[in-house]
Amino acid sequence: MNRDGRTYCRNNAYGVLMGCRNRQHRWQKIKMIVFPTAKEKFNGFLAVAGLASAIAAVIVPVMTGG
Repeated sequence: MNRDGRTYCRNNAYGVLMGCRNRQHRWQKIKMIVFPTAKEKFNGFLAVAGLASAIAAVIVPVMTGG
């Protein structure tokens, strides 16, 4: 994300972090991974809860025989 908050960097991304050749952009990517915002944490929690619900929907009928 560029400084204006609306556009993205035009440089091609590469490597594990998918950061471009600009050092600052790689640090921004690390910060997004290590220090997620409250919204990202909540979305991650919802994803884990949905996965647990799906697993329970499969396991419970198998265990109860129904």
